[in-house]
Amino acid sequence: FTKVEEAYGKNHAMYLTYINWRKNGVTFPTDYAERVKSVGSALQIALQPMDGLDAVTDTEEIREFARQAQAMDMPIFIRFAGEMNGDWAHWYDKTGKKFIEKFRLVHDIFEQEAPNVAMVWAPNFYPYNNFETYYPGDKYVDWVGLSLYMSTYSAGQKKEVLGNTPITYLKIISELYPHKPLMYAEGAIAHYSHIANKDYTAWAKNQLHLMYEVAPKMIPNLKAITYFNLDKRNTQVTGDNQNNNFDIGKNKTYYNTYKSIIKQDYYIDTLTLETSNNTILKDYTSITKLKEGSGKHEAFVYAKLPLGKVPTYIVAYQNNVKVAQSNEAPWKMVLDLNALDPSKPLK
Repeated sequence: FTKVEEAYGKNHAMYLTYINWRKNGVTFPTDYAERVKSVGSALQIALQPMDGLDAVTDTEEIREFARQAQAMDMPIFIRFAGEMNGDWAHWYDKTGKKFIEKFRLVHDIFEQEAPNVAMVWAPNFYPYNNFETYYPGDKYVDWVGLSLYMSTYSAGQKKEVLGNTPITYLKIISELYPHKPLMYAEGAIAHYSHIANKDYTAWAKNQLHLMYEVAPKMIPNLKAITYFNLDKRNTQVTGDNQNNNFDIGKNKTYYNTYKSIIKQDYYIDTLTLETSNNTILKDYTSITKLKEGSGKHEAFVYAKLPLGKVPTYIVAYQNNVKVAQSNEAPWKMVLDLNALDPSKPLK
């Protein structure tokens, strides 16, 4: 963690680790947490009940885990049984009833033992039509989250699929739970497909801009993003999908794009229990909802072209007159509201 700032030009405000909870116990990652805390960051723990939901009970081991989390005196996010809506998970529960029961149990344990812990409920982006089946209730969820990977060839796919963007899926969960802060709990963009032996740098670069720059403006309750920085070809997980390379450092163009994006003040570099972060000073609204205003304003365009095509140039017109333009993602431009007719649409 001490090398992150050197590598990317900025420390990151949160780091992620996975902890398996089994029948024979669970161990808090003290060394990992201390190293994260030493650089002024928060910790996300994906707490995984590997022996299934029946093995999740109120034991001294999990309470000691919670007490050690409290003793760290740092922000800790517990993502219990993430991706619970997918049948690949060891803790999959088709009806959702047992999952909800166990999530509430774990919430109550941490609420009693570790008030510095926030509980994160985070399904997988697919299937996206069953989120509500697994929702434990507002009382038990501090943050909603999502696992979301954008790749040209996902597990089981035989053909190239480029059409969707992170915003497609983030909007679904945001609109279900707009009153909760939203975490992109884990995810990445594939810049290379091993299954196709093909480079997708231009596509991935555009997706990265959408993930980090457009999504937080269109979806205001999106407050955190955790990038899963790995070439899946190097994973040791049996049966894992090894088709895609998500590693930022393995592609110079992608790496430089990431560094350029995160250097903005919009992205915080520390998160402690004492830190007050008041860096987001802009509010964005859809031009279709803007009823009045004057002066010049920063605008952006969410461009989602058919079949995943990447825009090269975007122009805004009103009454066939060009009023603004942008030559690169994330398609920022300046609109002079004094020169626009509020009764006429932009195209």
